[in-house]
Amino acid sequence: MSFEGNSQDILWFFAMFFVTVPPVLRFRENLRVPALATILVFGFYCQAFWMPDFFNIYHWFWILVICGLIGFCYFVCGFIVHYLWLNFRRKEEFEFINTNLFMVFIKGWINGSHCLMSQDYIVNIRRFKISALKWKDINQIQCGREKNKSKDLIFISLLGGKLPEGGHSQIIIYQNDCDFKALIGKIYQQFPTISLDWQARIWDNALGERFSLFVK
Repeated sequence: MSFEGNSQDILWFFAMFFVTVPPVLRFRENLRVPALATILVFGFYCQAFWMPDFFNIYHWFWILVICGLIGFCYFVCGFIVHYLWLNFRRKEEFEFINTNLFMVFIKGWINGSHCLMSQDYIVNIRRFKISALKWKDINQIQCGREKNKSKDLIFISLLGGKLPEGGHSQIIIYQNDCDFKALIGKIYQQFPTISLDWQARIWDNALGERFSLFVK
């Protein structure tokens, strides 16, 4: 690997990497965007450093290693910005959480979304946003399915607009979010009067129609 005679291509490689970091940060809720950005930047890597022989099985090992390193760099750069942004600009919203903020943020960044439950609050971390809602302020829970048939819960507050502690009037939690099953148990704990078959009423329905469950 030589740097002589291809300095312009090397600059294009690093330029494309740093140019694609912002959209990866903005749309980081699944692995699709980082994967596409990795493939794009890998093309510029081939132009600047090394052109693999795709008919050589041995080269495929290094293709996977290089793409893995590029993808890892996206996650490192993204998490640094994600952590600094949420930790220093929105730290006041986490005064009620007795846990390690670093682990909370890293779970939210790796999974694209992270649900955190405490005795008083339900919290959703998504990209660069933190939504916090007190259990006692929840008036309604909407249950249903998305177009891809994934289950979701929408917690709606009886208060309109902005809530204290920087929260919002509603929080959406999807089936693929962390601790979704634990969240169901927390609902029964917080609202013991809820019918035990409320999930079956909607999620076993082939049409997946949404309904509202009033908890107050």
